Amino acid sequence: MWIIFSVIIDALLINAGIIASFLIRFGGNLPSENFEAYHAMWMVITSIMLLALYGSGAYLWKKDGEDIHATILKATTAGMLVVIGIIYANRSIAIAFPTSVFIISWFLNTFLLSGWRVLIRELIMPIRRLLIVGTGDEGMAVAEEIQKATKSGYELVGFIGETRGENVLGQYLDLLRVIQEHKIDEAIITIPPITNQELWNIVLSCEDERVRFKTVPDIYESVIGKLETIQIETIPLIDVNIQPISGWNRSIKRGMDMVASLLTIIILSPFLLIVALLIKFDSSGPIIFSQERVGRDGNLFKIYKFRTMKTDAEQDTGPVLAKKDDERITKLGRFLRQTRIDEIPQCLNVLLGQMSLVGPRPERLFFVEQFKTTIPGYTKRFKVRPGITGLAQVNAGYDISPKSKLKYDLLYVKNYSLVLDFKLMLKTLLVIFNRKGAH
Repeated sequence: MWIIFSVIIDALLINAGIIASFLIRFGGNLPSENFEAYHAMWMVITSIMLLALYGSGAYLWKKDGEDIHATILKATTAGMLVVIGIIYANRSIAIAFPTSVFIISWFLNTFLLSGWRVLIRELIMPIRRLLIVGTGDEGMAVAEEIQKATKSGYELVGFIGETRGENVLGQYLDLLRVIQEHKIDEAIITIPPITNQELWNIVLSCEDERVRFKTVPDIYESVIGKLETIQIETIPLIDVNIQPISGWNRSIKRGMDMVASLLTIIILSPFLLIVALLIKFDSSGPIIFSQERVGRDGNLFKIYKFRTMKTDAEQDTGPVLAKKDDERITKLGRFLRQTRIDEIPQCLNVLLGQMSLVGPRPERLFFVEQFKTTIPGYTKRFKVRPGITGLAQVNAGYDISPKSKLKYDLLYVKNYSLVLDFKLMLKTLLVIFNRKGAH
């Protein structure tokens, strides 16, 4: 309901901004020729601008850490460029739209669309109940800054720490209980994670409570890496939560996936037919191997690969992870794995929207159920579509441990960019040609 309301407000303001731009340009008058041209195009313009807002993530309405002005600026700029291109393609309509109108409406729409969002967030967005993890000097400094800020949007509920005292609601092991009992919305971690690994395991176990975690960066974190930071008064904070790929990035990534996978299937179809025949001659059994895997948001799907193992390879052992020098793999299958040729049929999974070209590898439900209970934070890898290749695949092999693989997966999700995808696809080609990392 809130998104529908936002779309309606945006549509009204977009058109109000354009009409105001005409009035400013023509000194308070709206010539009939210009108005008729605008009337003929207003639905197209509005639709393009709304799509640009959606693609930029303007309707996610994050409660914190969001630069509303930057989001809207990106959306209005992209939308206006598309509108200009469409209108200038029709010379009869373009005459009625002076360039100055586009420039003025760009300024007005950026101001109006971001302005009402800031106003709503200041007036309506609820106060967030905050917990500070750590009772040392850093924790006290954060508490002091929050209490000093007049419009922080936080209500400080208390602390978690090893010491006892007023407003200390429990020790580190009580974190989940305190979050549930006090209905905590956000928690700021003020102790170095390297000194308390157990605490970070507990933090990851709070995934289902929908609590946002932030941490005060140390010097090392401040110097390297891609960090998404926000600020409360003078205290910089890092958002710990892993966010799924969204907005334009998700749309562009999906478009690239579809085009690339379709071209791969078409161009390599003669070669794939030869591979299929070789598999048939090499060993008995089906050419294509399919198996149920866990995808984005925990949804199950059938993955397709060229068969590289003997038929009924797990008949006597049950589900077993692949390992180095696995005796179940056929001679041809070993070559197909080393060159990643066995993965090519997964382009069909990409076309169906079940996978992406780049992302965490999809795992079997049997192992997922085990890893969820033994590896804290394992479910975070399901925030994105699984991929044919990924950070773990180009840096390790089939026999990498699940815990190590998770580190690669979370690094990918947290630092995702189209440039990173492109680099990983190039590295995948190098792995294929060098025949490294697979067994």
